[in-house]
Amino acid sequence: MIERLRRLRLAFAWVAVSLGLQACGAPPSTVHTFYRAEMRIENIDRDGYFRYPDNIPRDQVLAADQRWEPIELYHHMPRLEQPAQGPVFRRAWYRFELEPTPGAIGRYGVLVPRFMPGAGYIVFYLDGQPIDVAFTDVENAWNHPMMFTLPRSVDHLKRVWLHVAVTYDARSGYLLAAPLAGAMQDLRPIAAWREFVQIEAPRAMSYALLVLGLFALGFWLYRRREVTYLLFALGTVAWFVRTLHFHVEEPVTGRMFSWWLTLNSMNWLMLLVYLFAMRFQQQRERWAEWLLGGLVIVSALVTLPWLPVEPLLVTITTYTAQLGVALAVTTALTRNALRLRTPETRLLAVAIWINVAFGAYDLLLQAYMLPPERVFLLPYGALFLFGAFLFAVTRRFSAAIGEVEQANFTLEARLRERTIELEASYDALRKIEKERVVGEERQRLMREMHDGLGSSLMSSLVMVEQGRLEPAAVAVVLRECIDDLKLTIDSLEPIDHDLVTLLATLRYRLGRRLEMAGLQLDWRVDDLPPLPWLDAVYSLQVLRILQEALTNIVKHAGARVIRIETAADAAEVRVIVRDDGHGFAPASGAADALTGRGLVNMARRAEQLRGRVDVSSDATGTTVTLHLPRDRRLLPRDATAQ
Repeated sequence: MIERLRRLRLAFAWVAVSLGLQACGAPPSTVHTFYRAEMRIENIDRDGYFRYPDNIPRDQVLAADQRWEPIELYHHMPRLEQPAQGPVFRRAWYRFELEPTPGAIGRYGVLVPRFMPGAGYIVFYLDGQPIDVAFTDVENAWNHPMMFTLPRSVDHLKRVWLHVAVTYDARSGYLLAAPLAGAMQDLRPIAAWREFVQIEAPRAMSYALLVLGLFALGFWLYRRREVTYLLFALGTVAWFVRTLHFHVEEPVTGRMFSWWLTLNSMNWLMLLVYLFAMRFQQQRERWAEWLLGGLVIVSALVTLPWLPVEPLLVTITTYTAQLGVALAVTTALTRNALRLRTPETRLLAVAIWINVAFGAYDLLLQAYMLPPERVFLLPYGALFLFGAFLFAVTRRFSAAIGEVEQANFTLEARLRERTIELEASYDALRKIEKERVVGEERQRLMREMHDGLGSSLMSSLVMVEQGRLEPAAVAVVLRECIDDLKLTIDSLEPIDHDLVTLLATLRYRLGRRLEMAGLQLDWRVDDLPPLPWLDAVYSLQVLRILQEALTNIVKHAGARVIRIETAADAAEVRVIVRDDGHGFAPASGAADALTGRGLVNMARRAEQLRGRVDVSSDATGTTVTLHLPRDRRLLPRDATAQ
């Protein structure tokens, strides 16, 4: 990471050096640079200041009878304090003697790399005649190179006088770069390159940064807690306002207000930059925020266009104050960056220092203390500044994604561990449940054997030992015990909650016995819906209820035909057992037997099934109906189920 940062800084430094060398390098040998000229100054009135000097007589332009002072270029016309007396508007005349190449005059031209005034006009004259394309209002065009072609009307002259008239306010001053003269094919690349470096490249960067700011603003609208993205978006807007003079030739809101925006937008940008950096350093310097906030407010009030303050003085003073505050706060940020030792904070500190250095350089150029051929570097400071912003934001975004991925990886690992633990726990629970079920089934079978088969055998054994049971009766008891044992075994067979299958098992077990008893079985069982609750325990209860009903018919009804049929509706299923016997009356012995033993047992077992048993009897026979719930969820099994 450190090596990549070092390479990034070297690349940025190489770009800056390349821009300076190419923009400020020596022109080709075929291009002549005027390092010397002659100058004279004349006073003008206010009307002359606000009027283009395009109708001055040729003799007055040439001013052969005037005294011309030799000067060196570039030339700095210093600003004067408010004169106690005399005019404040003046016109400075410069003259250069050209020696065009014979026959090539149409392809000859002159290039002025930069003219930096506080306010005023610059007009070019060739042999005392104004050149139309050179009438230039330089209020907002000081960053553009000025180039024109010599007309062919003077190709018969061996020497041509080039005059430059600069109308200016003595309280502002200006800076005139050394003009270049030569063939247009040599001047055009120089002018195009300076136009690109001084205007087009900063303009393109400003648009590109504004687009990035819109993306950052959209991200902030989606995640309001990420304030750094909002600061980044506001920073790009402040930078666009700061470079507004690169986008428009004429101010759309008034010249003074545009000057006010340009001047104060630097304060806004500086405040946003330090707020951004402080949040990334995770140590907000309250004093710096208050200091910068106060500077923004004071500067906005002091530089209001309606105050009677000279703009150039305000500009230089404000930039100097901004530079001082920037140095102080940048030092604090650098100290924190060295303490934190994170790549983004260090890169932010380096980028801010680069912009401070560029700002100091531009301040010297703005104060006419450097040659005007130099390029303003602060517009290129955006490459370093917002590049560091993007690096910091991208690194934070990447770190957030990395944290999410690491969290997902950790969660996946924990999930795998928990899954393995749950599977082990489930296997253990399944083993325990299986043992519990086996134990319950064992207990149920033991209880069934003891209460049913065991009780019958024991009572039969006692009666045989006492001589009260005939051999034929013993056979009947043993047959009933065998049937009871078979029903218990049948209840253990898997029936998939199908009552019809359970009834078929009952028919298979008891059908032969009914035939031996002389009874005909009329089987009218139809398909029934499955009963989800019908398991082995409840299957045995159903079988015992039906067994009890059939046993009562065999013993007491005197019937010839037994009909078993089924029915179902949305709430329940029904199993109906009918016989054609003589029935029973309430006072009969059969009724007492049924009420005392059979009906009570069937009712108790049906209650455990959450159903009921209905019994009806008359002279034509008896009907026993078992009602079983269909979709009703049953309560946990009754531990006393028999």
